[in-house]
Amino acid sequence: MTDLSVFLPAIRTINWNRMYDSLVESCKKYSFELIMCGPFPLTDYLKTKDNVKMVEDFGCPSRCAQLASFECNGDMLYHVVDDAMFIPNAIDEAI
Repeated sequence: MTDLSVFLPAIRTINWNRMYDSLVESCKKYSFELIMCGPFPLTDYLKTKDNVKMVEDFGCPSRCAQLASFECNGDMLYHVVDDAMFIPNAIDEAI
């Protein structure tokens, strides 16, 4: 079972790799999955990650967030945006 599902509407592909890497540094004590929804495919980098899923949709951000939430399997949910950069250990400390 996954501890945390991080889900978001996603359109800013240029930020995705850095956002994922910052998430890894912020959530070290807990397992997490990253569920993104938007019109673009995952980057080659994110395609290599077992804990990342992309839902293709061309709707507005609120719709994409809702669609992504349906795919979440974690015990906890965290709704973010795709230009977020996470502070190291912040998610661990918040939990």
